Amino acid sequence: MNDIPYGYCHCGCGEKTAICVRDIPWQGYKRGEPRQFLRGHAQRIRLTENEHTRFMAKVDTSAGPDGCWPFLGSRSPFGYGIFRSRGGDNQAHRYAYKHWNGPIPAGLFVLHDCDNPPCVNPKHLHLGTTTDNMRERSKRGRAPTGHKNGHVTKPERTPRGQVHGMALLREADVLSIRELVAFGVSQRKLALRYGVSTYTIWAIVHRRNWKHLP
Repeated sequence: MNDIPYGYCHCGCGEKTAICVRDIPWQGYKRGEPRQFLRGHAQRIRLTENEHTRFMAKVDTSAGPDGCWPFLGSRSPFGYGIFRSRGGDNQAHRYAYKHWNGPIPAGLFVLHDCDNPPCVNPKHLHLGTTTDNMRERSKRGRAPTGHKNGHVTKPERTPRGQVHGMALLREADVLSIRELVAFGVSQRKLALRYGVSTYTIWAIVHRRNWKHLP
């Protein structure tokens, strides 16, 4: 509030206040001087203070100013804290960034330096794009690749073969193609017969595609 220019509303809205026409001692108003708040704007300060008190009651700051501050309230399946604020965000780390570091420009995300999703220490938070987020995730080994890939961890969820929406052949066709190639039928003729590219036939024969079939 000390940074608010003289004559402007102390809630920080940037609007000028009216001049007091009489003294109101219990509200701190003096005749001839600008009011501290526009009508109803003092409530914004009280709501913000109450909101932050509620937020900090769910934060563990025992690690000190440079350590991680885990959010102790509800968390999302990905480990991020959930905190419903008046600003509309439901993520605790976004609320923390806005409260201590300022507004979040459209299109940017709040990322963690500490790679600890429940942490809300503003010193551990920085802004970044989707590309920055993906790059940091890969650098820290959290990207779903290799043994972490969904095709490996949950193969039953991956549509394969003729149940795939883009499949042009059926399982019986694939087995016939492999058998005919083994008997010397050219891949070009088979491509024309089944209406697919020569590469598709080659990939089937060399088990680059339809690998789940025997």
